[in-house]
Parts: sequence; C-alpha cells; structure tokens
Amino acid sequence: MKKEIEKDNADGRNYAYLTDRVRKNTGKKLLYGTQVVYNSKGQAVSRPLEDSANVNIRRSEVGLQPLEAYLNQMTKLHFEVNKELMLKKGITEPILYEVPK
Repeated sequence: MKKEIEKDNADGRNYAYLTDRVRKNTGKKLLYGTQVVYNSKGQAVSRPLEDSANVNIRRSEVGLQPLEAYLNQMTKLHFEVNKELMLKKGITEPILYEVPK
C-alpha cells in the first residue's frame, strides 16, 4: 500500500490506520497513534507509540492532524456518547490536550 501512496493511488490516512491496527493486533507499538483507549477522566490516550517524539511528523506525512488534535476529537466524541456517566463522575466537559501550533 505504501508504494501506491507514493503514486497517489491510495490515501495515506487509511495506510496509517491500517498500519496501527495491524501493529496493535500483533503486540507492536503504534507509529501514528490512531488506536486509543480512554483514561478515568474520559480522555482519549494513544496506545503505546514507537518514537513518540516524532509522531506528529509521521502523522503530517500521511495527511493526519497532530496527535493532540486527534485525541481531543476522540475525547469530545467519547464525552458526548458517555455524557451521563461523565456527569456522574463530576466531569462536566471534555478534558482536552493543548494542541501544538
């Protein structure tokens, strides 16, 4: 699939999601941070990353937004879907990450 991305015959974002799913399911660290879990505060947290210092560079190369923006998006969605539970925990709004400029 990577060869097809270079020829503009495939979407780099789909490649990133597929790569991370395969890596997660084979016990490897993620490259793009597309697979998340949620902490007790309802925040999306990426599963363990390989070379986390450069994750946003890799994400940018395949057309993905910065990891922090993606985690915020997932956190907001999780909050809305689980709003009743979050409110019972005293969490009245999604707790978001600071997105690098």
